[in-house]
Amino acid sequence: MIALLWAVLVLGVSCNESGPSDPHLKECKVDTDCPSLHVCHSILNLCEHKPVFPLQSSEIYGSLLVIIVAGLANAGGLGGGAILTPILMIFFGYSASASVMLSYILVFGGSLGNFFLTGLSKDPETGRRVVNYDLAMLCLPLLLMGTLIGVKINRALPELSLIHI
Repeated sequence: MIALLWAVLVLGVSCNESGPSDPHLKECKVDTDCPSLHVCHSILNLCEHKPVFPLQSSEIYGSLLVIIVAGLANAGGLGGGAILTPILMIFFGYSASASVMLSYILVFGGSLGNFFLTGLSKDPETGRRVVNYDLAMLCLPLLLMGTLIGVKINRALPELSLIHI
């Protein structure tokens, strides 16, 4: 249930996200000039992603798939971002860069849920925390460095290369 609410919140906040690298950002006069899951902005005359509601059938299937994939990935200890990105592109019509950003948000939500479930619990035999925070503090600087490098690469590379990496 929490995963469903998080998915709807993420997709709702970013439903009109269009940027200069968005391939669907093109001139239009009516909604039929825009690709699927996009509408024509009446003032700017540019295609933008449609609002979340009303949901179309592909978005319902995509939501169910996101919940299943994210749940399985979190149960296995992985984020699942590499699988969520193509799902967001295929079922929701987002560009590659927007899909990558949304998958980061979905992975963060799953990680936050996992932290509240396991990060604060203690081992009943030893009384120590289940998570080894000393090891986490050792890995965190490298993780943040990789994140910074990934963001720079995401901004520098064209969208087609992001899909193939």
